[in-house]
Amino acid sequence: MIRYPQPNRAFTSYDLHDKAISRRRDRMGNELRRNAFTLLELLVVMASISLLATFLLPAARKAHAKAQQAFCRSQQRQLVIANMEYAYDHDTFVPAAPDIFGPNLTRWHGIRDADSQPFDGSRGPLAPYIGKENQVRICPTLLGALSKKSEKGFEAACGGYGYNAVGIGSQSYIYGFNDRSLSMAMPPESIGPPTLTVMFCDTALPQPYDSPDHIIEYSFAEPYFFLDWKRPVELESRTFPSVHFRHEQAANVAWADGHISSEVPSVPFENEENKFQMGWLGEPSNAYFDLK
Repeated sequence: MIRYPQPNRAFTSYDLHDKAISRRRDRMGNELRRNAFTLLELLVVMASISLLATFLLPAARKAHAKAQQAFCRSQQRQLVIANMEYAYDHDTFVPAAPDIFGPNLTRWHGIRDADSQPFDGSRGPLAPYIGKENQVRICPTLLGALSKKSEKGFEAACGGYGYNAVGIGSQSYIYGFNDRSLSMAMPPESIGPPTLTVMFCDTALPQPYDSPDHIIEYSFAEPYFFLDWKRPVELESRTFPSVHFRHEQAANVAWADGHISSEVPSVPFENEENKFQMGWLGEPSNAYFDLK
């Protein structure tokens, strides 16, 4: 009888299972090696992503800026409508700053209890006409430009929108720029041509005056020239610029007939004004603010 050598241990199904797992692992390892990116392929992918970002990010920023500008235009249109509704109820537009030469507690955009306090927009004369929030919402583009120092701004609550205080929000072109003229606004039928008369526009004010390093909200759209205190006469001295060309060097302007336009400065920025994108509307005159 032939005797065959006996194995050291019995050959079981576990041995077959282990070998199957080993072969499967080998196949998976080979597949992973075949499917893995090489260093060159990774570099190509990263370069492609970087190239796409170069084209897409500026477009995304521009779209974001356009959306903010559209919001700002909507706010100004709402202010024009509110002022027209105010005029329907009171026979004149809202006064810009009726007691600025006295207690100095009232603006078109808010009221305060002491001149050391900020204005409360929810209590302003236009608040009942603005909508459910009862106050002006700040322009998002201006909000991004404000700093910590801007929190102490003395015209806060206007949202970064300035009112034509000389040609609509007062009767300065009738009595001169004084307490009498500022205590009352113009009747709608007595203002200049509505399509050519500014009612509201984007504004701000660099501070401090002598060496500005930040901007604050400012509630007046200043014309190019000052008015005389006693007579409705334009002086030769120009005002400080308050129109803020913050939307890619353009400013939204709401005209007295209700249409909104985007305007660029025709008078170049100068010195510190350039840093904050400040300037004036139109040619060196008060044509967009007077009664002519």
